[in-house]
This record gives sequence, structure tokens and C-alpha cells, in this order.
Amino acid sequence: MHTQILAIVVNDPLAMPFLVRHLAEAVDLVAPGDAQAVGIGRFEQGEPLLSKLRQPCCSSLVDTLADIHGRTILVSCHHSARSPHAYDVAPFRYRNWLYCQAGSARPFPPEERERLAIPTYIEKNIRGSTTPEVIFHHCLAFLHRQGLLAAEMSDPAPVRKALSSALSLDDLWFHAEKRAASLFLSDGEVLFGASLERPLYYRQVSGLDGGWPCDDPDEPPASRHAHVRGIALVDTDRLPSAEWQTLGPNRLFQVDRNLQLESFAL
Repeated sequence: MHTQILAIVVNDPLAMPFLVRHLAEAVDLVAPGDAQAVGIGRFEQGEPLLSKLRQPCCSSLVDTLADIHGRTILVSCHHSARSPHAYDVAPFRYRNWLYCQAGSARPFPPEERERLAIPTYIEKNIRGSTTPEVIFHHCLAFLHRQGLLAAEMSDPAPVRKALSSALSLDDLWFHAEKRAASLFLSDGEVLFGASLERPLYYRQVSGLDGGWPCDDPDEPPASRHAHVRGIALVDTDRLPSAEWQTLGPNRLFQVDRNLQLESFAL
């Protein structure tokens, strides 16, 4: 099974439908018509919600995402010879965390989990069979050992360290395969991720035209909403358009509450 992913974050949840349509070229690249399944994770009023779609329901992904009013969306598009089980369709959820991963998703042997020391109460949340879901729970176990899993995340550094620690076990996750993968992890406030031996593409948006109800009293309806800011990151086979920029391979990154993108060597 091969997966492609997309993340969109906006500072005004009411503007998300307009931002989705503004970025339609990337959405269409992530979910072409031959996709077997699409998973959508979103945060609405701080609550993480999941949807799993199959063909033909996932063939109009732009319209589906444009119905969402939320600050953060994570999309995972799955291509496989057969329709995947719903448990294997990302994003994966644990409490207020959502995770998805691009690249190949091989089955992960359950007996190999013994090497990871994932606490039982976290491990029992693993319902599927793929490696990306186990990587996610390994990151959760790292945060648990730091006493941060249930705490408010005021410092993003431990989450970056959790990702780096998990990805250092590449012999366990990828064996002899090339690490052509990328991943997104979010608690609804900050978006974290990594690019592994292949680039990600991102686009920052400042200001949108639209007639949605707006919380800014200085901007009348149907005007250009200069206060709206958004950012999208996508793992696809090519740059969606010239307006997108490249985040190089082997990088950790975070998008903070102010939608500032910062990257670090992995």
C-alpha cells in the first residue's frame, strides 16, 4: 500500500473551505481518481475527528474538505491493489493527537513491538497492522516517559525529539527499503512532521477573497480578508504549481500557533 498526505492549517476556522478551494491543485494531486481510500483528520473546536472514505465517495475530495470548518486538516490518500481495512487508513488518533504518514505502509509484525517498550495502555490503541501506526504509538510512548502525554504542550522541543527518536530506528521500520517517506503529527495547535529522503512541498497564504462571516469587525463581508493566513504541506510526486516551495529531505519541521514554519536537520 502506498500513501500520500496533505496538511492544511488556517488561523480562522471559518476560512478553511475557501483555503481548500484555493489549494485545489494540491488536493487533486494527493487524491486522484484511482485512490482506494482517503482518511481525513480534523480539529473542530479543539476536538480531533476522523472520517474514512472509499471510492467512489473520495473522488470529490475538494468538495468534501470544503465542508469542514476547522483550524487543522490532515488528509491521507491510500493506493493499493485491494481496498485497505479501515483500521489501516490514516490518520490515526490517540486522545488529542492525530498522525499520518506518506510512502509505503508495510505490515508490522506484532512480535517486533516487544523491542519498543510501548506501555500496554497505549499499545492497546493499535488496531491496524501497518508500520506507520506503530511509529505513531512509539512517539506517544516517548512523550509518556517524559510525563508530557497528558500535559499541555508549551514547549514543542520534546515532540521533535520524540519524532527524531522514533525515526532513528529505521532498521526496524524500513529494513532494507529506502526511507522515502514523510509524516505529520498534530495536537490541533502545532503541526509537526518530517521528510525522509524525499522532499515535501509547502505553500503559505496571506489574505483570501471571500464572503464568509468573519470575526474581524474591520473587514466587511465579501472583501479581501487580509487577516486570513494559512499554510499547506503536501507529499506528492511533483510540485503542485510554481507557487509552492520545497522543504528538502531529511528535515524535521514544525508549524507553530502563528503558522510560522521552522525546520531542523534530522
